[in-house]
This record gives sequence, structure tokens and C-alpha cells, in this order.
Amino acid sequence: MISKEKLTSAISRLRLMRGFPHADADLIAALAAELRDACADEETLDAAVNAVVRGDDYWPGVYAVRKAAATYRRKREAAADFARAEELRAAHEANCPGFKVSIDERNRVVHCDRCRVSWPGDPCSDYPDRRELSCRRGNTIDVDSIAEAEVLRRGHGWITGTEQWNRTIAEFNASVSRSLAERRSE
Repeated sequence: MISKEKLTSAISRLRLMRGFPHADADLIAALAAELRDACADEETLDAAVNAVVRGDDYWPGVYAVRKAAATYRRKREAAADFARAEELRAAHEANCPGFKVSIDERNRVVHCDRCRVSWPGDPCSDYPDRRELSCRRGNTIDVDSIAEAEVLRRGHGWITGTEQWNRTIAEFNASVSRSLAERRSE
């Protein structure tokens, strides 16, 4: 709720701008109603008026005040969402081992991947690492060593996901080489 004193102070600050309609009392009353509608609280009102007054010395109109209030609200909500995401990440990281081992019994392959859980962060941030938060537990874990240890535990005939990928790439490269050699011999 915005107090009458705060609203009067805000309008007084706006009146200092060139081109502000000083004489029309009905217009001032309408502006007061617009400010109440656009700004849910005194903090938002202060931020909107500050943004408009700092922007230019000429009165930009009610739309600029509404836009400044909406921008401030979005930034405040984004900061609150980011704080909630940080809390969720901290709770997740408290119990996360940082990796996940999956077993492909049919192909006898052990896959080990870092934890990739993420939460939406602050979309308004200028810093990319704040736009999305992800689990940090797996950042220092050597997943290849974990997969190799699991392969050794399982015994002969098992391979890691990395080894399977390397074999697939080698087979692909060999087939491309054969295909190119066949074309050259024709």
C-alpha cells in the first residue's frame, strides 16, 4: 500500500521535470491513480520515479512510469527466483554424489556421467552463470576413472561408454575411408 505522503512526494519529484502538466488538477489526480495501479508498494514507486527522473529532464508520460515499475518488479521477482534456485541447488548438492553410473547389460557397457541437474536462475542477469544454475558436485569428479573401476569390477568383456564411443568413431572413420578408396579406384 502506498501512503498519501509518499504519493505526493513522488508526484512532486515528477513535477520538477520539464513539460510536466502543472496546472491541471484532474490530470494530477489521474496520474496519482495510475501510480497506485502501476506500483504495488512504496519501494516500486520509488524505483519507478527514480528511473524516470534519472532518464531525462523532460516528462516522458505515464507510460514511462508504468514501464519503469514493471521493469523493477521483473528484476525483483527474478532476484527472488534466483535465491530460491540457489536454495534448491544447495539442498540437492547436500545429497548428490556428483555422478550417475548406468549399466547397459545387453552391450556390456558401463556409462558414467556427471550430475547435470539444473534450475532456472535469473533471466535478467548480465552474467551467463547466473541465468541457469547447475549441480557443481560433478565438476571435480573424474567419471572415466569411476567407469573404469566398474568395468574392472564386472570383469572380462565389459567396456566403458567412452571406449564404446571411440570404437564407434573408429568404425565410422574406417567405413568412410573404405568408401573414399572405392570411389578413387573406379
